[in-house]
Amino acid sequence: MPGAGHADPVTDRQHQLATAWQELEGVIERFNAVRDDLRTTDAQLERVTARTGPLQARVDAAQRDTDEVAAALYRSGAVTSTAVLISAPSPASFMDQLATLDHLQRRRTDALRRLKADRDTLTKEHDELDGLKIRQRTQQQELGQRKATIEAQIKRLGGDRAARGARSPPVRCTTVTCRSSPTTPRVARCAMPSPSSARCTGGAPTGPTRSTAPG
Repeated sequence: MPGAGHADPVTDRQHQLATAWQELEGVIERFNAVRDDLRTTDAQLERVTARTGPLQARVDAAQRDTDEVAAALYRSGAVTSTAVLISAPSPASFMDQLATLDHLQRRRTDALRRLKADRDTLTKEHDELDGLKIRQRTQQQELGQRKATIEAQIKRLGGDRAARGARSPPVRCTTVTCRSSPTTPRVARCAMPSPSSARCTGGAPTGPTRSTAPG
């Protein structure tokens, strides 16, 4: 028996081509998905970066304001409760000044703390997005290399996109004669269905149908 115990080279090549095409389609789908994810990450990074600058400017301004208030209190000699007590005209006035200083200090400190917390949160988000972008770029490069490898394999096996499209099922044409079309009695229709499904528009068939390959 010819070929007994040996694989058919043509069949084996076709099987390798089919497997390679199937893998290539999956790689391309994943490559496109990663590309879209990368675009989304870039857009998110741009938005975060646009917020980071103004927020840092507010933090710096709050820090300067807090430092200026502390320096002014120190220069006026009211930085300690003793100095306040000495300069106060009465115990009630002293308590009022202490309450005012405490309120001012708390307000400045709380505002600065909130701004720094917002800045730290935004910085963390930026760092996470930056790391995600690096991973996505790496994945995109790996998929691109895999895509090139499979395409080279397909080329070595003698396959390409044109040849793949040429393997589609042949189209059949059906010729039908219609009574209502005396000037053009023969109507050619090309479609995938079998000739028995051909229809005559504008009248009933007057003769047998004939299936031919398109020429």
